[in-house]
Amino acid sequence: MLHLAACALGAFLGLHFNVLILLPVTIIGVALLGAFAASSGQSLSYGLVMTATNVFLCQAGYMLGLTARAPLAQVLHRLNYNRSKQV
Repeated sequence: MLHLAACALGAFLGLHFNVLILLPVTIIGVALLGAFAASSGQSLSYGLVMTATNVFLCQAGYMLGLTARAPLAQVLHRLNYNRSKQV
């Protein structure tokens, strides 16, 4: 479930922000996941694998969000299309 949340967060960030948002999100994610792994008594290797996997999925989701910007903008434009009032 955490993997899907990381990918969805990355896709959201890719749709709305530039690439510079990945640095603070990655740092915060590493800190939170490291603290979670340490507090739950997990081994260091498990914590590193979990952290690396979630960082990778967040960045992959960001790339998916970037590639979805143009098609999503076209769909939103078509849904908000107002007909001209010319006779």
